[in-house]
Amino acid sequence: MSLFIIRLGVYNNSFYYYTALVEVVLHDGLRSIGANAFSGCKSLVHIVIPATVTSIGDKAFCECKGLEKLYLKMAFFKGLEVLHLVVAALCLASKFHHP
Repeated sequence: MSLFIIRLGVYNNSFYYYTALVEVVLHDGLRSIGANAFSGCKSLVHIVIPATVTSIGDKAFCECKGLEKLYLKMAFFKGLEVLHLVVAALCLASKFHHP
């Protein structure tokens, strides 16, 4: 099992296609997750995004096929503001439709 505890920052391509990564703990205070930061981490099953995150880069979680749980630790309305970033980061935008 591979677990990373991240306190400072998640930069572009930080864990790009690191297939042994299973769980990530992002500490409060983290402001952004870079583009492709976890893209291709096929074994990643659990990640918690703290309330302090205001920016999630393009395709940050793309091709994380094993991802079962992604928690947004933030107030409801703040969560709604960040939700569109998460959808894009998961590369799911084409699967969501709204009137």
